[in-house]
Amino acid sequence: MKLRKMLAALLAGVMTVSALCVSSFAAYVQVTDEFDPSGEYSAQMFIQIGGSWAFRDPISNDETGRDSGYAGADKITVAENGEIKEEYEGTFTDVTLAGNGDYTLTLDAPSFGDAATNFNLIGISTDIPATAAETVKFTNVKITVNDSSIMSYTYDEGVVDPDCISNNSYINVLGVNIWNSETCADANTMLGGTDVWPGTVSKVEISFTVSGFDYDKAADETEAPADDETEAPDDATEANDTADTDSESTGLSTGAIIGIVAAVVVVVIIIIVIAASSSKKKKAK
Repeated sequence: MKLRKMLAALLAGVMTVSALCVSSFAAYVQVTDEFDPSGEYSAQMFIQIGGSWAFRDPISNDETGRDSGYAGADKITVAENGEIKEEYEGTFTDVTLAGNGDYTLTLDAPSFGDAATNFNLIGISTDIPATAAETVKFTNVKITVNDSSIMSYTYDEGVVDPDCISNNSYINVLGVNIWNSETCADANTMLGGTDVWPGTVSKVEISFTVSGFDYDKAADETEAPADDETEAPDDATEANDTADTDSESTGLSTGAIIGIVAAVVVVVIIIIVIAASSSKKKKAK
């Protein structure tokens, strides 16, 4: 009897975890489209937390991904039988992959529940067909938690999840994955263990570089203009400024100089008049 009770309890536990841990045993979206190197695609962060099982699933997940109809697809939630069981705070910033270049995904001010113990999964989810895994490359894939250099790991070359390829789905790029002790071993050590769990998470960020498109990403609008685009000063303004500077260097304004010249002329005239009068008097004697 005791053995039967133990087996029943174990089975109940497995069923509970299976209901909550939807990311680990997901049904994959089947993709038949080919990659368009001139097109645009989406990228977003997927994440799962140990202990609370709070998550956001990749686009490739047919049950709780972006296109599945799951109401919490763009949030941090706990799901049971395809329905939201718990919903937590947190703001995801997704990106549009529009050409070769650098991109950043973020999760700001998240909450994962009091039971959270570690990161089970962190990675990049896209809607690029997995058949393009040899064409589209992800490099300099850097995962950072709380803007900390200690809680950070970089893949020089990102690895596409092989399950996405074998299931003819979308490209997901591996990051932290505690069930993958080979490809993700170092990232798991730096970010995935309960021993490195920060307790409070203020931010999760993934930056990366994409190549494989036939065009480059447009420059950010916030970039500073080049030096040769700086407007030249107006000639008239510059001339006026020069004149003002010259006047200031003499220590006298133009009006003051004119006044001095006029006074000198008057003095000279008076001297000439006096001299002429004196000459006439002498001649009269």
